[in-house]
Amino acid sequence: MSTQDVAQAMQEELEDDLGQAIGKRAMTHRLALRGLLVPRDLVYKAMKEYAPEGLQSRRPGSKKVARFPIISVGPNEQWSIDGHDKLSSYGIGIYGIRDVYSGRLLALQAMPSNRRSEDVHCIFVDTVLKVSRTTS
Repeated sequence: MSTQDVAQAMQEELEDDLGQAIGKRAMTHRLALRGLLVPRDLVYKAMKEYAPEGLQSRRPGSKKVARFPIISVGPNEQWSIDGHDKLSSYGIGIYGIRDVYSGRLLALQAMPSNRRSEDVHCIFVDTVLKVSRTTS
């Protein structure tokens, strides 16, 4: 295969990619499916020449994540509840409940698994009872 064949195949693939979202790995894979085995660094150099906007948009830090404030009317109006699986390989599941308005941690419970809905329901009910006792 000549350099012109590779360049032609890359241009065809880039024309098919309307959003300019394909990266160097995906392009290398697409070329390999066509029977063209091209090193990734050469693919990167060619893409830098043919589609610089697409490469620039894929760089780390080029995309801004939209952030917005979490708004709650008042205390105990809305709670965030979530499980944590980092220690699940050791047989420890962690579940936490937090008040959105104040940011106060209402419950943090370790259990054999945080995947069983019965356990999560028990933690929620216990927290509701605990909070209702302290507020009344």
